[in-house]
Amino acid sequence: MEKRIFKNKIVPVFIDNCVFKNMHFDFTHAAFNTLKAACHQGHLQLLVTPILKEEFLRHSQDSINTDKINIQNIVVLKTFLEKKIHSLKKDSEKIDSAALWKKFEKDFKVEMVDADLDWRPIFKDYFLTKPPFTSDKKKEFPDAFNIKLIETKLNESLITISSDEGFSSWAEKRKGIYHYKSLPKFISDYLKVQGTPFGKIGKKAIRCFSKLENGILEYLVEYYSDYFHYSIISENSEILYANVAKLSTNYFDLIEVNVNENFAVFDVSVSGESTLELNCPVVVWDSVDKEEIHQGSNSRSTKVRIEIHLIVKIHMDIEDYEVAEKRLVQEEFTVPDSWTSFLDYDED
Repeated sequence: MEKRIFKNKIVPVFIDNCVFKNMHFDFTHAAFNTLKAACHQGHLQLLVTPILKEEFLRHSQDSINTDKINIQNIVVLKTFLEKKIHSLKKDSEKIDSAALWKKFEKDFKVEMVDADLDWRPIFKDYFLTKPPFTSDKKKEFPDAFNIKLIETKLNESLITISSDEGFSSWAEKRKGIYHYKSLPKFISDYLKVQGTPFGKIGKKAIRCFSKLENGILEYLVEYYSDYFHYSIISENSEILYANVAKLSTNYFDLIEVNVNENFAVFDVSVSGESTLELNCPVVVWDSVDKEEIHQGSNSRSTKVRIEIHLIVKIHMDIEDYEVAEKRLVQEEFTVPDSWTSFLDYDED
């Protein structure tokens, strides 16, 4: 992203509905906080269309319904939080996708883009399978009409954000469009560009993260060197120990800075390998007595690839950090049948 596109002008931004879906319509996410601040400062102008609105309403209602079901299914925590949970259930009944859209419009000061469109160029692209149309053509019509609408706002520069293949193919070929596959990736670039309100502090935040990076990795190695974070596919075997030898950083995207409180938030991905020590019982079925007979166990170990996604808050004044969220994804492992049987015999 070039510094010049932000010089003395408001830059329009269009976010495809798939981005909202992928982020579960969570407008408390740090990347949305930064976007909101930029819109209120008159630096970015978020564009929406009538088609995007309808997609937003439909898909966000699905997410809202899922949240309501999860609230209804709370059981154990009622022992401690019964009144708060009851209040949460009651308040959540009033919330629907229309209320979410209304709050979204207000919080991000969106501009609705609408126009009478000539449908003929869209159908020509459809029959020629031109972007955003792909082999799955019917599903691309909302994107096609969104594109024609936002093209009316393309003067010098436009930022588009979408992980959709057809939409991305169109945006990446258009002059004047800066395209991103995710909101955190765009925000990370935006916060590092000199000429934005955050450029200077953004560079400071990155330097601070680099200083703290080794400490963060050491914390994750210790935290995830515990067996209960992992799972295996096996009827009887169990994990006894886990040991993460080394982790490396895949990326760290700056997604929020706060000048007043002097903190920064990063979306981070790290990966590595964990060694799992297993206990594999040898169990045979007694067909006469109709019962399982345990005949001892085997000790085995295996290595699995792991990836950890986390949100890290950096306190730049004291050069310290806190991990706000973390999630581990591990390689699937099935215990082989040979590990739960005795195949080797010592012959004297």
